[in-house]
Amino acid sequence: MNPQIKCGLKSYATLARSLFGEELMSTTPLRVEHSKRTFEFFIRMSKEDESRSILQYRKLANNVMDIYHTEVPVEHQGKGVAKVLVNEAFRYATDNNLKILPTCTYVEKFAKEFASEDQKQIVLPLHSSI
Repeated sequence: MNPQIKCGLKSYATLARSLFGEELMSTTPLRVEHSKRTFEFFIRMSKEDESRSILQYRKLANNVMDIYHTEVPVEHQGKGVAKVLVNEAFRYATDNNLKILPTCTYVEKFAKEFASEDQKQIVLPLHSSI
């Protein structure tokens, strides 16, 4: 079995356009990939080099997904790439009945400012006892 799950381009292109407008999509076609082996979601930013945007997590007890790190290369920051990664992680958590512990500061901000009401339902407070 392949440890990587490739997510559909069409659904993420639609999501990215609705969240961030045409500008992002016209410059960077986004495809989120998930490596269950390394516990990360990532986007290959360019075919020409090895740059990737990443979201890293660890699985905790009680069906908790601790998202502890996101990183986007400097030249791609401010274009909504991290939001696309976080949205995919939230989708994965929802589909797998996981709660999210947002120890990454960006994910914590996303949960407070950008998450849908459904997404907010799966977010644990940072100081919760797991």
